[in-house]
Amino acid sequence: MGSLSKVRIIITLNKPHLDDQELERETEEFYEEMLKVNGLEQVKRIRDTTPLEGEKGGRHLPGLLEAKVEEDNLENVRREVSERSGKKANTTIVKDTEKIPVEGHNRSSEDLSEAVEKAAQKLLAS
Repeated sequence: MGSLSKVRIIITLNKPHLDDQELERETEEFYEEMLKVNGLEQVKRIRDTTPLEGEKGGRHLPGLLEAKVEEDNLENVRREVSERSGKKANTTIVKDTEKIPVEGHNRSSEDLSEAVEKAAQKLLAS
């Protein structure tokens, strides 16, 4: 049996009404939720590579998470991410150098499933 191909996903919380501190708190809570999602692997916060003057570089970027998922499980994982975020998360699917954004903010489940399906087909064809 061959190994299943994995893609990297970047999850962006879409909550522009929150200030940085509130968004950081929401991101930490969302991170804890994502650790429970079946099919997501290596869930992590994304580090800020350009720290503010005087900082040592230990900050994470608020609103951003990264994980890996098997391609054939992408739609199920994306659906769960959408539900757990209250439809307030966008996802970028990354395979090799190809990046496909899938906006999930306030989309219906059917519309979101269709968008993920199209993204997955495009990645499989590449």
